[in-house]
Amino acid sequence: MDEFGMTLVLQSTPQTVFSMLGALVGSLISADVKRYGWRLTILFTIVASVVGGAMSEYLVNEKNIVQIWVLFALNVPTGMVVGTTLDVIRIASPRMIEKLVNTVGDNTVNIVSNAVKNKLESVLEGCPLMSPLTITI
Repeated sequence: MDEFGMTLVLQSTPQTVFSMLGALVGSLISADVKRYGWRLTILFTIVASVVGGAMSEYLVNEKNIVQIWVLFALNVPTGMVVGTTLDVIRIASPRMIEKLVNTVGDNTVNIVSNAVKNKLESVLEGCPLMSPLTITI
């Protein structure tokens, strides 16, 4: 897990961060919380941010665009398109997207809660006052 964190920090160049922020803004502009609820809106936003990071890598390496504000501006429409693409998938196959969102959402909640629980247990393990305490999430 420490290697993943180190890789994430090393890959977070200003160009990548601003591209992801641009895609995030774009996805928030096109998000429709009332229609899709919080789970899908959060999923759209995460996917848009990841796509923005990928676009950053392409634009920097292939097109030699390194200006952070240009990358930000180019990725706002990218974030808007990602939300629209997921809308098209939802229209084409509503059961598939609902199953995908529920599965990914449940798995994410389980992974995060297990990670937090394990971290708390490892921190509290050395504390003699907290040994009878059980952690339930």
